[in-house]
Amino acid sequence: MGRLNVLNGCEGLEILFLLVAALIAYPLAWRSRWLGIGLGTLLVFSLNQTRIVILWHAYLSNRDWFSVLHGTVLPLIMIACCFIFFLAFLSRHGTPDE
Repeated sequence: MGRLNVLNGCEGLEILFLLVAALIAYPLAWRSRWLGIGLGTLLVFSLNQTRIVILWHAYLSNRDWFSVLHGTVLPLIMIACCFIFFLAFLSRHGTPDE
């Protein structure tokens, strides 16, 4: 058995801040902007929960993979998923605020 301590900084807020900054910087209508922030928050929360489960399984099965997954692979995957979400959101709601 094993256990993980989720410390400050491991809750995915950095990626959420990147996504929120992108949504605020893009000229969207405020209603679309708030929708994107809400959906993005749910996405980042879900991705981070999945990341923690993957890290727990890596810790139990192969501890050599834990550092690689924790420091490089999973954060990049989370950033890529948020970027894809941002592009998909813009393709659907990307009408600039006039």
